[in-house]
Amino acid sequence: MSRIRLHRVVIKPEGESRKMLFDDSILPLIVNNQFQVIPQKGQQLNDYIRFEPTPGHCDGHMAIRLITENNELLFTGDVMHNELQVVYSDVSSTF
Repeated sequence: MSRIRLHRVVIKPEGESRKMLFDDSILPLIVNNQFQVIPQKGQQLNDYIRFEPTPGHCDGHMAIRLITENNELLFTGDVMHNELQVVYSDVSSTF
């Protein structure tokens, strides 16, 4: 988790849903020493996993790149909502 996202969820929670997210999904990782803050510039975690910043989606959002001997796979979270956005990056969801 990036420091910006950590600050938004932990330091400045906005409502009960943020507290529930922290209690359910983040606190157990901290308690079990499985939580790591990733620098905003990203980080190479090991030979196979790299965190890459994807600014613009939301504060502190990152993608995760999995690197194998023959391929690479990018986990983008919900940076894109439709495969058309790969070719037409100006197409976006409106909320």
